[in-house]
Parts: sequence; C-alpha cells; structure tokens
Amino acid sequence: MKDVFQDKDKCAQILLNSIGASNYNILAALIAPKAPNELLYDDLLKVLENHLAPKRICLVSQHYFLLTYQKQNSSISDYVADLRSDIALCEFTVACECSKNALVADIFLRAQFICGIKDNWIKEQILQAELTDFNDIVDKAIALETSKTDCCELPKSNTTGLEDINKIAKRNQKSKNVKTSFRNQNTNQKDLTSNYRCKTKRLLLDFEKLGINNLRRR
Repeated sequence: MKDVFQDKDKCAQILLNSIGASNYNILAALIAPKAPNELLYDDLLKVLENHLAPKRICLVSQHYFLLTYQKQNSSISDYVADLRSDIALCEFTVACECSKNALVADIFLRAQFICGIKDNWIKEQILQAELTDFNDIVDKAIALETSKTDCCELPKSNTTGLEDINKIAKRNQKSKNVKTSFRNQNTNQKDLTSNYRCKTKRLLLDFEKLGINNLRRR
C-alpha cells in the first residue's frame, strides 16, 4: 500500500475511477479544455476540494462570527461550541515586530462571547469579575447559569408541596362541613319532634280542662 500512495500517477487513476460518473463529469467541466487524466493527483484533489468544499472568504467568516449570539434555548456550553466553530476560519491575526503573525483570536472570542450572552444578569456578573482568560470567563458563566437554574427549580418544588397541603386542608374542611351539616339536620329534626309532642300535650290538657274528654272519644 505504501508503494501505491507514493506513486502519484496510480493515485490519480484510483481517484478518477472511484469518484463516480457524476463527479467525473463535473471535474471534466471544471478543468476543460484539459482532460482529467492530464492533471496530477494533487491538482485533481485541489480542484475537487474547491468545488465540493469551498473555503469561506475570511471577511465573510469574520462577519458571521460577529453575528453569533447565544440562542434562546441553548446553554453556555453550546454557545461556546458555536463560537469556536465559527472562529476557526476567521484568521484573526496581527503582524508583530518579530515578523510573525500573532494570533488574536482569543481576544475576539472573549469579546463576542460576552456580547452574545442572552442573560443580562450573567453578563453583568462576568463584566464585574474583571476576568481576562477566556476559559476562566466560560467557567464562571457556566457556574452562574447552573446556579440560576437551580434557584429557579426550588420555588417549583416548594409550590408543589404547598399545593398538596392545600388540597389536604380543603378535603378536611369539606369533611367537617358535611359533618356539621348532618348534625344541624339532626338537631332541627329533634326540635321539630319535640315541638310536636309539646303541642300534642297542650291539646290534651285543654280538653281535660274543658271537661269534654267524652265528646272527643265519641
């Protein structure tokens, strides 16, 4: 296999035979009037890469990076992953006195990360912390996000407990009301019975006083 990869002509033949008819026709159109078998292996790869996976222009990459903000439903970790993915092609570099290009991507990464955080409270806490290292800023942001999420979950659990207590209290109150109503009904019934008996006795006494018991018996 090593001999095959070292032989560029064989590599070119293998590539042309394995890309399929559709890609072969596209390749032939891109390099016309030359034929695909006239190009070297490295040239074939370059033409195919530029067509199938074209490299984004640096300015376009930087533009999209500066428009990257934390999405509504994404976490801090997801937001950091998006930023790192977008900055890969931005080429944020600056020439220095040593005749080399110094990488300033971390500066842009840090600035855009803070700018794009959706939660204003977390953003304020990070700005007040005066941190400069990007990883330290990310760690603090994640810690603040986790803390805030946990605090939001606590009232929900307490509310659930209070709701259960209220339900039990309402059931007990309803049971008491039913018992009280039943007792009142019994009391009223007893009062009616007692009043009726009293009236009956009074009627009997009245007949006796009048001396007309014999008339009633007839």
